[in-house]
Amino acid sequence: MAGFRGITAIATLIAILASVEVLAEPVRVRAASHDDFGRIVFTWGSPVGHKLNIDNSSALIRFSRPIESSYKNVVRALSKYLTKVSSGDDGRSVRFTLTGSYDVYSYDSGSNVVVEIA
Repeated sequence: MAGFRGITAIATLIAILASVEVLAEPVRVRAASHDDFGRIVFTWGSPVGHKLNIDNSSALIRFSRPIESSYKNVVRALSKYLTKVSSGDDGRSVRFTLTGSYDVYSYDSGSNVVVEIA
């Protein structure tokens, strides 16, 4: 009987931990237009993994941790390249809607993730 209670307690603890929502990390986002490219910099509290996917009209960057940020200044700074920036439903991704056909690439530098559009 004691073994059953122990297993029940462990199962309950696992269920509680699995249902706890992971809090999104506040991330500073800056954007600037340069002579022949635009740059977006995500500044995290510590290094984070990411993956960039590109299709005809948009780019999607997915981070390994949830992100919380505002993107209103990104479109304003990069209106030559972007029409919209929005958070993904998964809480870990950001979609950039492009104004045309551009090369988009990303790299990390310490705790920064950099996206460049040219």
